[in-house]
Amino acid sequence: MKKLLSAILAVIMLAAAFTATASAAENSNHYIEPDYPSLNKKETAWEIYGWTVVDTEIVKIGYILDEGETVWAVPEVDARDDNSRIEENDAFRDFELEAAIIEYSLQNGLEEFFAYRIYLTIDTTELAKGKHIVEVIAEYADNSEDNPFRGEIFSFNKKKGTASSAATEAAAGPATEPATAPATEPATEKATEKATEPAAQQTEPANETNGPEKTAEPVQSEAQTEKSAGETKNNVLPTILIIAAAVVALAVGGFFILKKKK
Repeated sequence: MKKLLSAILAVIMLAAAFTATASAAENSNHYIEPDYPSLNKKETAWEIYGWTVVDTEIVKIGYILDEGETVWAVPEVDARDDNSRIEENDAFRDFELEAAIIEYSLQNGLEEFFAYRIYLTIDTTELAKGKHIVEVIAEYADNSEDNPFRGEIFSFNKKKGTASSAATEAAAGPATEPATAPATEPATEKATEKATEPAAQQTEPANETNGPEKTAEPVQSEAQTEKSAGETKNNVLPTILIIAAAVVALAVGGFFILKKKK
């Protein structure tokens, strides 16, 4: 019983492997047009334009950005022979291209093949700064998915930030930098200058005003002393004269009295 189950399981696995191999699309050739892929100057869009040759019909074209989910930019691929009508996020089977592939033997051994032109535009406005990876993905008629450019993966480097982050930086920049640097350094410097310079200016005028007052005080005291001394002299002189007159009067009176007695 175990052997039978093992045999059945082996057959199922072999059939699944054979089916996967048979359904896998073979990409024999591809070409990317000059100037592509490219990130525009404003870094708002990344574009790729080229053609590919595969052995299975393509029904959808999309991309995987930074290993995320597949975005089906072209959900329906049509067929036409006028490549001048290709637009952004467009893909179609090009009959003129297929004729050129045969003429220049670019099918690389494929007996049956399909040639497609692919033009994808990815909006990069909200992508952050740094490196980003893009892989183009095709869904084929057998429901398989694969890279139609022979496994080639593209990358680009974004130097600018997102619009929202730029707005945030613009709003936050003046609020943080001037608030911290100019608000602290100039404020403290000005406060220090105002606190020191006016203080020095106030002390200097104070010294100037106090100086004359201090030097004037001794002058006033000397003048008052001289005045008081003069007043004292003026008061003493009459007294001396009066005493002298009294002495003279007494002397004269005594002279006459002594003279009468003789």
